[in-house]
Amino acid sequence: MMLEASAAQGYKAPELVKMRDATRESDVYSLGVVLLEMLAHKEPAGDEDRAPSSRDIFLPASFKNLVLERKISDAISSDLVRQSRKSGNERKLNAFFELATACCSPSPSLRPNTKAILRRLEAIAK
Repeated sequence: MMLEASAAQGYKAPELVKMRDATRESDVYSLGVVLLEMLAHKEPAGDEDRAPSSRDIFLPASFKNLVLERKISDAISSDLVRQSRKSGNERKLNAFFELATACCSPSPSLRPNTKAILRRLEAIAK
């Protein structure tokens, strides 16, 4: 039941379409969606009218192609981009985006582990 609710909300990792049990990698995927939401100031959008396929990437619709093409300026909230430029933190914003997209990799084996995520977040915060 919890997985079905998470899928409807856009947090379910693609591999969970075929398997029932969540894994560390699927949790990392969900974290990546949350990080992307923070960057875009948007909530994920799922198409509830059709059954998901293993090829789907459940990200906010506006992110799907932008993430794959790594077009950061089109994906992030313009207010956030402006603030990062004013404060000289554009590098940190880019690093945060790269971490979020790495977490949302369609391949579970390519997602960073939790220790790597923590190290990257600590480096971004410096």
